[in-house]
Amino acid sequence: MRLLISSSVSALLALIFGWSSPAYALEEVTLLCEIKLQTKHGTSPPETKVVSTRIEVTDYGRGRITVLPDSTSLFSIGGMADPSGKVENRSTPDKWHIKERSELGRITDREVIIDRRAGTISLNRMILFPSGSLFEEDGFGRCEKVDKSKRKF
Repeated sequence: MRLLISSSVSALLALIFGWSSPAYALEEVTLLCEIKLQTKHGTSPPETKVVSTRIEVTDYGRGRITVLPDSTSLFSIGGMADPSGKVENRSTPDKWHIKERSELGRITDREVIIDRRAGTISLNRMILFPSGSLFEEDGFGRCEKVDKSKRKF
């Protein structure tokens, strides 16, 4: 009984204070994506690579969504990924669309669009350093939903 009360109190506090954890998510989706990623540093020629990654998309409700890849080649986005950033959620029932801007010593703009009908992902990131140097990253790819109810072994 004590555990039940403790869980209820935690859920109530999360609701009141806006705390989020996967236990209170409205929707969690795991995707396997293959993304063609192009990066450009200043005046250097662009570099292109293909990144295969698992991406966790969590919708906490009230416009709060996080997109967390397991690849170090990609960035996270959403209020939980960078609490200092200004997050703009332009999502619809058919797509997740998150934009974020942070200004901690440098200006960083990030954007991810995941089309839930087409199964595509596009992302871009721009970092402007105080020195005036610019880093740009653009990617596009395809994703498939992981069915967590099926066991591989």
